[in-house]
Amino acid sequence: MLISRRFVLASSLAAPALAQVAPLRLIVPAPPGGSTDILARSLAERASMALNQAITVDNRGGAGGIIGTEAASRAPPDGNTLILGHNQTHASNQWMARNLPYHVIDSFVPVARLASVHHATVVPATSRASTMAELTN
Repeated sequence: MLISRRFVLASSLAAPALAQVAPLRLIVPAPPGGSTDILARSLAERASMALNQAITVDNRGGAGGIIGTEAASRAPPDGNTLILGHNQTHASNQWMARNLPYHVIDSFVPVARLASVHHATVVPATSRASTMAELTN
C-alpha cells in the first residue's frame, strides 16, 4: 500500500492532540488543611515531578469521606483519577454507614500503600455491643 504525502501531512495534524496528557486527578475525601490533605499534596507534588505530568488535588470532604469516595467511584475508568483512600473510606464506612453509594472493594483497584495508620473503634465499658455488627445494628 502506497501512503501519499498528503495523508502523512494530514495525519500529522492530529499529533498535538494525541500528545496531550490529561492531568491526573487525586481526590482527597477530606477537607483541605488536615493530615490527609497534607499527605496528598506532598504526594501530588513529588509524583507530578516523577511522572512529568500535572496532578490536581481535588478535596471532597464530608460525610466521613463518603462524598469524595463516591466521586472517585463514579469517575470514568480512564486511569486519570486516583483517590487517597484510607481506613475510614474503605474499612469503617462499610460498617458505620448504611447503603454506601459504592462498594468498598469492587469499585476500586489498589495501586500503592502510602502510609499505615492504626484505627480503633471503642465503646464505653458499660455498652452491650462487643462487635461492630452489634454496634451498628
